[in-house]
Amino acid sequence: MNNGVYKLQQSLADGNSHDGSEHEPEADGRWAATAARRRWQYTYTLKEPEIVDADEVMMNQLMQFIEQRIGDEELKVDEMAEAVNMSRTVFYGRVRSLVGMSPSDFLRSVRMQRATQLLVHSRMAVAEVAYAVGFTDPKYFSKCFKKDTGLTPSEYRARG
Repeated sequence: MNNGVYKLQQSLADGNSHDGSEHEPEADGRWAATAARRRWQYTYTLKEPEIVDADEVMMNQLMQFIEQRIGDEELKVDEMAEAVNMSRTVFYGRVRSLVGMSPSDFLRSVRMQRATQLLVHSRMAVAEVAYAVGFTDPKYFSKCFKKDTGLTPSEYRARG
């Protein structure tokens, strides 16, 4: 990726310079120097740097990965770590420091957020919502949902 501008400049031993454009030599022969006296100089000018927060990039990658695999009940922390190119240990520490919970708790939290969206904006049965967000047991899903929201999925839908 080229984030700068290249400029080619010809410098002569006598201090004159030429910008590489197609000009004829001056009448006094300033550009008529021999090839041995010419040297080409490349100047590279950087554009303003774009500062990117590595944690934000990692969390965006992680959220995109989770979005794609949210219905996968076999999704594991190791796979999430691999998706953001980190070891399991480093990934665990990074997620813990950024969101204040373990990766598995974070995954469950994201699944619950999606479940609340599905309960309010769809006519899917509670069991279908549970399967859609990666739970294999609708009863366990209801238990986790009530723990997170204080309401059963049916109560949440009725209030929504």
